Amino acid sequence: MGNSGTSLGTIAVSLVILLIVFLVCREIVCWYWKINRSIALLTEIRDLLAHGAGVSKATEPPKSATDTAEGNLSAAQNLAASGHSAAEISKELQKWRGLAPAEADALATSVVRRS
Repeated sequence: MGNSGTSLGTIAVSLVILLIVFLVCREIVCWYWKINRSIALLTEIRDLLAHGAGVSKATEPPKSATDTAEGNLSAAQNLAASGHSAAEISKELQKWRGLAPAEADALATSVVRRS
């Protein structure tokens, strides 16, 4: 009986060591293939999309890129015609048209220069 207790202890210790080796190897593989970073980025993208997407946006038909660009330009021109500064136009384009800050700044600056 004493022999079976020793062999069970050896098996238990071997399983614990095997589990530790597995976890270390898994972490190395995830680091090498950048799996953890990809999961973090995908989670962030999902959260940003869920936060920014309203119910009304989901039911609207998709717009083509030219329609959206023309609408952005038209909105910027209307704001410039009513006397808004480039900073104000940029802020409005970001808020209401959903443009990125750099894109809104570039469009606002170009529209104000033309005016």
